[in-house]
Amino acid sequence: MEWIRFLFLGVFFLGPICSANSSHLLLFSSGEGAISEIEGKKQTLKVASFLPFGKEILAQPDSGLETMSAGYTYRFGHNTRFSLSDEGTHIKSGMMMIQSRKIDNSCKIFAGDSTFSFSGSGTLIFEYDGENKIWVTGILGRLRTTYMQQQDSFDLMAGDLISIQSNGKKETSRANLKKVITSSFLFTGFKNNKSFQNSLEKVATQQEKDLQLHKNSDSIKPNTNPQNLANNPVQMVSETNATARKEYLIPELDPLSELLGRAPRRFGENVITPISKESSVKLGELVAPAETPAEGTLVEDDDKAKPRPFPSRLLRKNKIEK
Repeated sequence: MEWIRFLFLGVFFLGPICSANSSHLLLFSSGEGAISEIEGKKQTLKVASFLPFGKEILAQPDSGLETMSAGYTYRFGHNTRFSLSDEGTHIKSGMMMIQSRKIDNSCKIFAGDSTFSFSGSGTLIFEYDGENKIWVTGILGRLRTTYMQQQDSFDLMAGDLISIQSNGKKETSRANLKKVITSSFLFTGFKNNKSFQNSLEKVATQQEKDLQLHKNSDSIKPNTNPQNLANNPVQMVSETNATARKEYLIPELDPLSELLGRAPRRFGENVITPISKESSVKLGELVAPAETPAEGTLVEDDDKAKPRPFPSRLLRKNKIEK
């Protein structure tokens, strides 16, 4: 009977903890917080409590709430209506932020008749107007997004803005991340930890640099229509020269002169007295690669071979001749 008692106690204490792994723990509430119907009465949700399942939750005007689930952080903006279930989050109207901290995470969002699945590690913003349009914005990382109605899967990257209408029409564009993180209540109305804030600023700065670089590269290309370039050889040459000037200015001198900063000189030659023609020829013979004898050819002994002079003797001879 003792083991039955221990089993009962384990189920009693561990049951709420196991169910809490799929629940949302309210970490922070701004403004007047959020309200929900609890025990037949509308009550304000308290911090450090779990959000109720199957009940509509409303983040009041100029208010918001931040929750934590298993491997996730959620933020709900003001005037956002949603509910929770074992399947995922059902948003009726408003805006929410989802931050996934594990690459093997997977969650579902239900908005009207549309269902979305997000997997991977990253941060996104999900907005629903409550009628027929949805916006999904990638903020950090990479999230595999699946639009369940059309079985359409794509990677949501930082800066990607996907808008989907009720008829299934999808449009893709780019969001200005700097404006998003400095104007959206989901970032300005909550306290961001240092690492998260640094990541937001870095990705926004990098996007701004990329956009500026793209504008500069477009400004030096007057007309790159292949048909126009084919009909105008002069313009084709100017296009090529413009690209070369952008990447690298080709010097008029040979590469060795550019490297040395002066005209190259042969070994033994100085500025005042150049090396004699005879010594130059002999030096060329000395540095020439030795020929490899063919197979079966007898090679003379070193004693019978003609001695080769040292380069220093040639230099001394050059000075004596002068």
